Amino acid sequence: MSRIAKSAKMSVGHIYHYFASKDEIIAAIVREEEIKANEKLAYFRSLTADELHSALISKIDEAACHLADTFHSVLMLEILAEAARNPEIARIVHELDAYMRNGFVELIGERMGLDNAEARVEVLFSVLNGLAIRILRNPGFDHKAVLPVLESVIGQILSDK
Repeated sequence: MSRIAKSAKMSVGHIYHYFASKDEIIAAIVREEEIKANEKLAYFRSLTADELHSALISKIDEAACHLADTFHSVLMLEILAEAARNPEIARIVHELDAYMRNGFVELIGERMGLDNAEARVEVLFSVLNGLAIRILRNPGFDHKAVLPVLESVIGQILSDK
């Protein structure tokens, strides 16, 4: 809570003026992530199948920058830790994950025509979410140096070979 308050430039007490509990705060953060997820999926769905492959790879830099933010990485890991303890938070997190997985399975499987779309999405999400952990474990992590390799890996995941 102290990190959230500091980032929001508010006192912890002031935050609780707007939210009744920590669970409400976490739910609001996850809902904000859902809004961003909807925007990403809407963008990708607006593309033709031919444009989709290059767009997914070109957005990797944006995703890596977002995941390279230490505050965001810590916050997401805190939310996941809370989901392990709290069934209601777990439900919200699982719903968002299922929504994103299903959206990307549709894009990769149906729109791009790639087989084994579910497994491809799981590997894609694992690679990207793993960046958040690497940022915290290695303070010298240079996401710009990793980006060309990451683009190559994502390209392989999205390859029809």
